[in-house]
Amino acid sequence: MTETLSYLARGGRISPTVASVGNLLKIKPVLEVSHGEITLFEKVRTLNKAISLALDEIEKGLAKDPDAKILILHYHYDEVADIARKAIASRFPDREVIENALGAVVLNHTGPKTLGIGYCHTLK
Repeated sequence: MTETLSYLARGGRISPTVASVGNLLKIKPVLEVSHGEITLFEKVRTLNKAISLALDEIEKGLAKDPDAKILILHYHYDEVADIARKAIASRFPDREVIENALGAVVLNHTGPKTLGIGYCHTLK
């Protein structure tokens, strides 16, 4: 999730027109990073809906791999990371959460104030 769509437009992921309209409508794109690619997963209108959607997907992933780790990754988005941390603790009270800074590759496309919530499969 990103605070603004401007950086996605600058990086060529979306057109400047789409970014402008999306910013006006307060669209929160929920992006998915899978196998090294960033793709649009879904568009929602509020931060809480975006976090809830991410937690639904985490729940599905944990059902398949109970040992998977929950991740919070962000860059200069501490206030939103706090909201996500509380939502995760509420929904998955006994789970360890790994929190770290987002890497330059993702930030190159999304810009600052980006939040990632997800899970990582364990190696077997």
